[in-house]
Amino acid sequence: MTIADVVTVNYPTAEDELFKLYPGQHEPQPCHLDLNLENGELMVDYNAETGGAYPASMFHRTRMWLPIPCLTGTAARMLLDQATPIAQRVLAGATIEWDGSTHVGGLNEDAQTAYDELAALCEQWSGEGVPTVSHMSAEDWFSEGDDPCDTYNITADTTDAELEQIVEHAEQDVRNMADVVHVPTGFEAYLTIERAKLRDQVGAELATVRDDLARLTARRNALIRQMRAWNDESDRAIGELAGVSHTTVQRIAETGPAQRWCGCLRTRLNDGQERCADCEKAVAELTAAVDSDGAR
Repeated sequence: MTIADVVTVNYPTAEDELFKLYPGQHEPQPCHLDLNLENGELMVDYNAETGGAYPASMFHRTRMWLPIPCLTGTAARMLLDQATPIAQRVLAGATIEWDGSTHVGGLNEDAQTAYDELAALCEQWSGEGVPTVSHMSAEDWFSEGDDPCDTYNITADTTDAELEQIVEHAEQDVRNMADVVHVPTGFEAYLTIERAKLRDQVGAELATVRDDLARLTARRNALIRQMRAWNDESDRAIGELAGVSHTTVQRIAETGPAQRWCGCLRTRLNDGQERCADCEKAVAELTAAVDSDGAR
């Protein structure tokens, strides 16, 4: 099988090109230096497979992967420049032969030595101080105590379109950090949840208002019925005090308080009454008996 004669270098163009974090994954994909013996392409890339899988061409040694950290685009281009003459020596001594079932790559002595030099070079680019790309999660970004809703003016009324722009702004703030290359992750989900919390607060307040309104309406109706029973004021005058029409006053008076029954289903309850007299007495006797048993 034909081997490429000349190394063709494919340089990364973006500073974060090697970074890839798939949805549902906690760590970014591992990266490598890739030399393809068939076409001579030399490049850096991330492993597109999850779970540690590799392409068959790597096992058959027609492509050679050497692990590297997630380098910045600038650092990766420097590595490729240093690796190109060594990779050329690998190509010069490489073969691809049919072994009866598939094509398998092989290296002569000088090519193997060059391959070992490539591995050592990649190892050097894996040490401390090497410019790498890392991810900055929204949780970490806002972990210093800054309220994202205050920082980016997020309210319960923020629309989806406005939130999308806010997410872009926040992610750009991460990318603008000096001397490091961070890829922002999870900002859309995080800020969407923060807006949802604000909307939940509005819903909780509405539920409270509903309960207060029901309580106040019941109290207003009771006061209307009380004043009307005095026969001192006209329905119109009572309505003006209550903020309702005189016909509403008449309707409230005619309707009367809703009838409620005690749990024993034998006695109707009055306003503010929880149990009938017989049930109150029974509950008191039961409570006293329980307290007496506990004391013994």
